[in-house]
This record gives sequence, C-alpha cells and structure tokens, in this order.
Amino acid sequence: MLRMRVPGSLVMHVSAACVVSLLALALLLLRVGEGSARYRLGARCSALLAGLFMVFVMLVSRLDGQWLTGRWLVAGEAQNGIGHLWAVPSSGGLALALALVLGGGAGTVRGRISALLTVMAGVIGVLILLGYLLDAGALYNAHRETRVAPTGAVALVLLALGALASAPHRAPISVILADDAGGASLRRMLPTVALVVLVLVVARHSVENAGLLHPSTSAGVFATLGVSLLGGLLLIDAAWLSRVHRRQRSAESRLARLAEDLELQVAARTRELAQSNASLQAEIRERRRAEALFRGVFEAVPDAVLVVSDDGCIELANRRVDALLGYTREQLVGAPVGRLVPEEILEAHRARWRSFLANPTPFRLFGEAEGLPARRADGSPVMVEVALGALLSDDRQRVIVSMRDVEERLAAQRRAREADQRFRLLVDNLPVGIFVADDHPLGRLLEANPAMQRILEAESMEELLESPVASFNVSAEACSALLEQARRLGGLTGAACTGMTLRGRQFEAALSVAPRQTAQGLVWDGVLEDVTDRKLAERRIMELNKALTTRAGELESTNRELEAFSYSVSHDLRAPLRAIDGFSRILEQECMAHLDEANRDRLARVRRNAQHMGQLIDDLLGLARVTRAQVHWGTVDLTALAREVLLGLAEAQPQRQVQVDVAPDLRVHGDVRLLRVAMQNLLDNAWKFTARTTDARIVVDAEVHDTEQVFVVRDNGAGFDMAHAEKLFGAFQRLHRMDEFPGTGIGLATVQRIIHKHGGRIWAEAAPEHGAAFYFTLSQEAGDAGTDHPAG
Repeated sequence: MLRMRVPGSLVMHVSAACVVSLLALALLLLRVGEGSARYRLGARCSALLAGLFMVFVMLVSRLDGQWLTGRWLVAGEAQNGIGHLWAVPSSGGLALALALVLGGGAGTVRGRISALLTVMAGVIGVLILLGYLLDAGALYNAHRETRVAPTGAVALVLLALGALASAPHRAPISVILADDAGGASLRRMLPTVALVVLVLVVARHSVENAGLLHPSTSAGVFATLGVSLLGGLLLIDAAWLSRVHRRQRSAESRLARLAEDLELQVAARTRELAQSNASLQAEIRERRRAEALFRGVFEAVPDAVLVVSDDGCIELANRRVDALLGYTREQLVGAPVGRLVPEEILEAHRARWRSFLANPTPFRLFGEAEGLPARRADGSPVMVEVALGALLSDDRQRVIVSMRDVEERLAAQRRAREADQRFRLLVDNLPVGIFVADDHPLGRLLEANPAMQRILEAESMEELLESPVASFNVSAEACSALLEQARRLGGLTGAACTGMTLRGRQFEAALSVAPRQTAQGLVWDGVLEDVTDRKLAERRIMELNKALTTRAGELESTNRELEAFSYSVSHDLRAPLRAIDGFSRILEQECMAHLDEANRDRLARVRRNAQHMGQLIDDLLGLARVTRAQVHWGTVDLTALAREVLLGLAEAQPQRQVQVDVAPDLRVHGDVRLLRVAMQNLLDNAWKFTARTTDARIVVDAEVHDTEQVFVVRDNGAGFDMAHAEKLFGAFQRLHRMDEFPGTGIGLATVQRIIHKHGGRIWAEAAPEHGAAFYFTLSQEAGDAGTDHPAG
C-alpha cells in the first residue's frame, strides 16, 4: 500500500497496512458515531475483521506461505527492506484489535481489560521505537529475514493513543486528565521522564558510537545516571505534592471555618426564610380564602356580573351571563363589552361609559325605570337593569358591571298598572259607593268613587271629600258602634242604616267598613250602597210570594179537579164508548149479511169513530199525566231508548224495510220514563210518515249548534209545509188527512211538554215529500237544579 522507500529504512508491508487501515477505520467510526449503536457495531466489526486478518496471516506465516502466489501476503523482502506483518501482532496489534472489540464503559470489567490491552499495545509500539533509537535489534527483528518497519511501530503507538483518547472516561486517560494532585503530578512527570529517557538514550548511543565508553560500561553508567535522575524527579515531585498537600490542608481549614460561618449564616437565614415563608403562607392562605370567597360571591350572585378593564375589554364573567345572554365565558373574556350592546344604542353606551370613567363612583344604576336593551348571543334583545361600580386594583381602574333581567319585573309592573287601571275602572263604574277614610272619630274621606258622589248627591268630588263619614248616617252613635265592631273583629263589618245625602234626603243604606294598616297609619275601607230600591223590591217580592202561595193553592185545587176530570173521562166517558163499540161489533157480526152496502159502510164508520174516540181519550189522558208528572233526574242512554223503540216498531211491521241509523253514546241528563215517551212519539211519527217512501231511512243523531248540543230525529218521509209549522205542536192539530196517515194530533204536543219539563226547546224543519227533521235540546242546568234520582 505504501511503496515509498527511504534509503536505509523499511516501509510497511501490504498486510500491515491493511490491519492499520481497519483499526483506524474502527477508531474513526467510534469518534464520528459517538453515542450511536450502529457506529459502535461498525467499529467493533472493523476491529474484529482486523484481528481475524492478523490471526489468519500468523497461521499462514507458520505454514511458510508456500501456497500463496507471489508470497505478497507474508513473505518479507529482506533485500528490499519491506517490513513483515509478523511484528505487528507480536508488538500489540492483536491486543489493540481485541481492546476495540471489547469496548466497555468506565468501571466495568470489559472496560478495564480494554484499557489494559490498549496500554499494552502502546507500550509495545514504544519499545519497538526505542529499539530503533537504541539500535536494539532484538526489539524490532521479528524474523530472520524480516524486521518491523518503524512506520508500523509509529502507527501502533498512534492507534493506541487514539483508542485511549476515544474513551477519556477510562483509565489511564482519565487519570492523566483528572483534575486533582495525581493527575497534575502525572502530567508533570510524564514529559519529564520521557525527555530524560530520550536524552539518556541519545547520549548513550552517541558515547558508544564515539568509542568513549564500552557498551557494558556505558550501560551501567547511564543506568545509574537514569536512576539518579528519576530519583531526583521523584523527590521534586514529592516535594511539590507535599506543598500541594499543605496548601490543601490550609485551604480545608479555611474552608471548614468558612463552612461553620456559612452554616451559622445559613441557619440564621433559614430562620428568617422560615418566618418569611410562614408569613407568606399565611398571606397566601388569606388571599386564597379571599379569592375563594370572592369567587363564591361572584358566582352566587343572582345577577350577571362582568369585570371590565378601563379600555372596555371583559376580563371576568360569572355563570349567570350564560343564562342571561347565552354567551360562554370563553366567548366573552377578552371581548369588548360593546358586543353586548345593540347597534342602535352603541353610541349612547359609549358616552355613558366615558362619563362613568371620568367620574367613577362606587355604584351607579342605569335603566332602573324602563330597563336598557342588551343583545343576546343569538342577536335577540333582552331588557336589563345595569349597575356600574368602580374597582381600583393593581394601580389600574376596572369596572364591575352587574346586569339584571328586568323583563319579568317590567311585565309585572305593566300587569300591575293594567290591573290598577282595571280596578280603577271597575271601582269608578260600580253602582255602589267605594271610599277610603282616615281614623278620625268622624272618619274624614280620603278617596271616593263617582257612585259615592252620586249616592250622596254631591255636586263635586271636592265637596264630597270635605264631608265626614259620620254625616252619611242619621245616627252618629250607630256609625261609631259599627267602626268599633270592625276594629274589634279586624275585618269587613256591615250594618243596615238610614243614610242622608248632602242635600238632606234620607235613604235606606247598607254600610260596610274594614280597617287597614298603612305606612301613614290606620285607614278605613268602606262600601256604601243605596238599598232603597232593593228594599222596595224585597217588599214587592214578599207580596208576590204571598200571591204565589195563594196561586199555588189554587193550582193544587185545579190539579185535584183535573185528576177528578181525568178519572171521569177514564170511567164515565169510556163506559158509553165501550157500549157503542161493543154493540156495533155485535151488529157487525150478526147482521152484516142482512145489510146493504150503505148500511155496512155506516156501521164501519161507527166502529172506526168509536175506536178513534178511545184513542183520543187515551192520548188526552197521557198528555195530562205528562203535564202533572214530576221529573226524576238521572243519566239516560238516548241511544238505547231509540234502538229499543225502533226494534218494537220493526217487530210490529216486519214487512217494512227501513234503514235505521242511531248515533252511539247519546247520553243525557233527564227522566228516563218521560224521555222514552218523547222518543216513542217522535219515532212513531217518523215510522208512520215513511210508510209510502221507498228506501225509507230514519236517523237519530246529535249536532253542535253554537256550542249547544242538539239532538235530531230525521226521516225522508212525507214531510210537511213549513207554512203550517206553528200548528205543529198544538193539541189535536194535524197536517195530513186521516185517510193518508192515521193519528190523533196529541203526540207532538206531548213531546213538547216533556222537552219543556227538561228545560229544553224543540223545533222542526221539513219540506213536502222531502222528509222532516225534529230538533230538541235538554238543559243540563235543569237537571243539576233538581233532585237526582236514578233513571232506570
């Protein structure tokens, strides 16, 4: 690798150059990749390769290398002076490679072995160099035909020094570089000893070459001289170390005194710091307590509170701000307070803000009467009452802004004003006199309504307010007694009295008073009513009641007479009617074959009229019973009644095909017996008047007319002309001929009596050949007023 030659010297063999290159590469990787595991692994691999290469070369050298072409790997060229590799491992190359492979940290076994091997390699290199300097061939001749090149020895020393320098934390470099007396002594002695040895070696070599001393003699002389010089150096170093030790002890003594003083100062300072720390901790606790108290109060107040800097930026906000305005604290802190103000009043807000900062006060209220608009997060307005308070902290002025939602209060005030207006309107329009009087013995008026002025015939309210309450009563003693009784009872107390107007007219009056305590003292609230007309009406009612009692007696007598008439009709009229009907039936049975057609017709007419007369008597008696009947109130299922009646009609005439539609759950309050009679008559009519109608249909339903429940019975039968509707509910009134539809004309009159007994009304709508609809209502109040009996 290195082919340059110097006359009289050797150059490094190719194999030695390879080993040196590998070891140098290992050192380079350790230095460049310090702290990197990959670089350390590369360095160890390079060193291991160098070691294995050297072992391989040594083994091949033992075999004399005959199998290798040209003997370039191991053969020395004595003639040309090329240094053989054999001296490298024998001189420490292998030790250095092993040291680099082992590596290891300071204080570890591998580290100590690695350091020892590195020093060994360096010492071997130094010995080889000394052999060249002293011309000691035994130190550098490795083979009979080869010698170790001085460049190889220099490379070995440099590599050993590089390996030691790459790990300064390990001995011996750590000892040499130590910042203590040993390191300083070693750094002083090493150059001196090396210089002495070098000088002695050079001097001996010069003396021997000059022939001044025999080699054996020069060895003893220079050995003695070397020992003497080294001993002197040791004495000098010992004296230096002794001085260093004395100075160290003196310094330690001073340091001990300083340490004692320092301990005293530290103890005193520690006590001061402990006292200061205790005071500081107490202050911190107090500040934390005050901060916690402030935070608790700040969060607990029912108002939305902001702390705003003098430049209008929000610094703090409590939780009520979110509830009132919809902003979170994060949205508000650092934002301008103008964000909470609507655009239309922003300039006015800035003017108020500047005015407050120019003249800060502990408390200033805005919007107390009507409120100020604030802007919520969603842009909607809310009426608030705003209080500003100045706060001086850290030599900087801040403002506490408190906002309270006054919309409910304003609404309550509006409601109170409206209620007061309604109350005032009511009081001013009441027909009775309302007044407020003080607790003066005569009761001087403080307030009065227009009715009071009218009742007392005062020309003006001023004239009325100048009059005492006692003047309204003919008897002042009675007025005083009433006030005393009301004072004792503590509530509204009334009495009848004779009043007197300001014009001297007496009238019947009802006076009621009640005491009420106010901030100005006791006052009397009173009501004065002119009951003259009511007294007259009461006397009139009493007279009418007497007349009514007399009329009731007469009515009872009439009812008894009606009952007697009904009995007479039932017995006295029915007896001859039964005789007529019976004899005519006998004639019809026995003589019908002997009569001509005209007489047969006459006999049939007699029988029909007798039967019709019997039906009239029955219907008339039924109407009388309905008129006299008492209503027994209860819950009635009108749907069930209608279906029951229609079922009976269908069973009586099974040949009829009638479509029936009855609404479900038609429940009313009334007398089930009377309502059955009413439904029987209405449905009988509907069944009868649909007899000549194809696809006959009867409907029972309920409708709502102006919040009133109306029941209807509707059919598509013959109908009638509404021009004769006023005769519809009269007794014995018929709108069709007997030969068209039979009947007595009592049914609808009976229905009307029943509906009227239930507090309702009935009417009809119809058209000829288009059916009829009968509507009726039943009053719930009538049922509630009467005695409620089960309707069964």
